[in-house]
Amino acid sequence: MVRLKNTVCHRCSRQLGNYYEAILQLRGSNKDMDKGVRDAMMNRVLDKVEAAAVNNRQMFISKVQEMHGGLDFYMSSMSLSKGIARDLSHEFGAEVKESSTLVGKKDGDDMYRLTYLVRLPPYKLGDVVEHQGKPYHLVQINKQGGKLLSLNDFRITSIRPMEMHSIKVLGTEKDIADAVVVARYDGEVQVLNPFTYATVALRVPQGYDVGETVRVFSLEGDLFLIP
Repeated sequence: MVRLKNTVCHRCSRQLGNYYEAILQLRGSNKDMDKGVRDAMMNRVLDKVEAAAVNNRQMFISKVQEMHGGLDFYMSSMSLSKGIARDLSHEFGAEVKESSTLVGKKDGDDMYRLTYLVRLPPYKLGDVVEHQGKPYHLVQINKQGGKLLSLNDFRITSIRPMEMHSIKVLGTEKDIADAVVVARYDGEVQVLNPFTYATVALRVPQGYDVGETVRVFSLEGDLFLIP
């Protein structure tokens, strides 16, 4: 007689029991995260966990919850959570805070669960921002900081992560409008201001391909070209 005994592997047993060592929290600067950014961050978390699980089957996500306009990932590994939090910080310019909660004792030693809070800054890629009193277009965010395109002379300025916290958001992608081009000159175009319907002359960067319309941003009555 052969007796069959159903068993569950260690990894599956932990997953079924909602085992976790850390919580990875994704939050926006306001109450709700931008859906596009939230989806991008979530996919990056899932990809990182999937890649880690190839070499270590003990790396997994027990559950995902929507909380306070963001997402909570219950992670099987503290080190994996910390690594992903650091990666998200570099990729999205986010701030990371770490906290711990005492959950019991094992062999006389205190046992803790860690929480990694990844909070997005108030700015995001594509925003029009103010830096040192001048308007810029935020064209890149990376672990070295970011790159700003001047709306006055179209020069690129690189800023360090510590400087990123000082920039002020003047407008987002939804505040950028299309303006109809009425005339073209060397290094300049005349457009119809979509907010006042007046004709305005704007500088254009060298080599910029001017179409039937150009993107513009209005700031305190002045119109700026967004290349």
